[in-house]
Amino acid sequence: MPSPKTRKAQEIIAAESGERLDAYLAGRFEGYSRNFWKKMIENGNVEVLGQSQPADFHIAQDMKITIRWPEFSWSDEDLRRWILHEDGQILVLNKPAGLIVHPLGESWLRSPRAALMEPEPNLAGLLLKWRPALAAVERLGLAHRLDKETSGVMVVSLSRKAQASLKAQFESRKIQKIYRAVVWGEVKRDSGVIDAPIGREAHGRLLRVIAMGRQAITEYKVLKRGGPTTAMEIYPQTGRTNQIRVHLTSIGHPVVGDREYSLGEFPEPAKSQRLLLHAWKIEFAHPQSGKTVKFCAPLPKDFEIEKTG
Repeated sequence: MPSPKTRKAQEIIAAESGERLDAYLAGRFEGYSRNFWKKMIENGNVEVLGQSQPADFHIAQDMKITIRWPEFSWSDEDLRRWILHEDGQILVLNKPAGLIVHPLGESWLRSPRAALMEPEPNLAGLLLKWRPALAAVERLGLAHRLDKETSGVMVVSLSRKAQASLKAQFESRKIQKIYRAVVWGEVKRDSGVIDAPIGREAHGRLLRVIAMGRQAITEYKVLKRGGPTTAMEIYPQTGRTNQIRVHLTSIGHPVVGDREYSLGEFPEPAKSQRLLLHAWKIEFAHPQSGKTVKFCAPLPKDFEIEKTG
């Protein structure tokens, strides 16, 4: 776990007795959950009378509680180098592979500052640091997300009006997204549609194509065949979690570098191998003008394959 860059101390005096430490802090600081405070306590960021105490420690009135708010060095990452476009309503980014969009849990939704106190780098925290006005916008302006290992174009709302507009467009499936992927194996058909429901089996962690799942539709087109791999263009018609990865695996062609959904007949990804799935292009109605706008994130060099046949 990375070490915090700074630890800004805040001291408070308990106003009452009898509550657990984590419960008292959750009640005292609106927007921060008990789970958030449990992690803060476990990581040594909370002391009572100068000493670390467990989350279930029962405080007494007038006890001094010291909180050291962490901020990690990853927050120094310059978000500006990922910007593809920015105006008064939207910010368009080229998200790098390996960056999660937002932390798990809901503390960051209730109190955006919590995103900066996560040890794992996340886009929500970087948005708060570089565009602090986003604290007033729902979900810090995040109208959609990409998987951690997926790179590519993302749109962030810079106003409540823009957030409402983009949210409505995503929900009504009016936003067009095009992905690029390199998959294992030679895809025989030049184009096709995968119409297969996605869900989790009982007690299962990973998503699968299952009969009782939610409707999911993915269209695709082959761009180039190159020996053991195929370069493809992907057009998701629905927005299920991990949809593209699950659907491509279901037809026997997992995405190169996919550690979760790969099939045993293909090589295991090297540690340095990234997931070769990239959100290449997005098209939607601009929240201010209503005009159709298109943005494209350049394709990384490791997506190039040698053509065969």
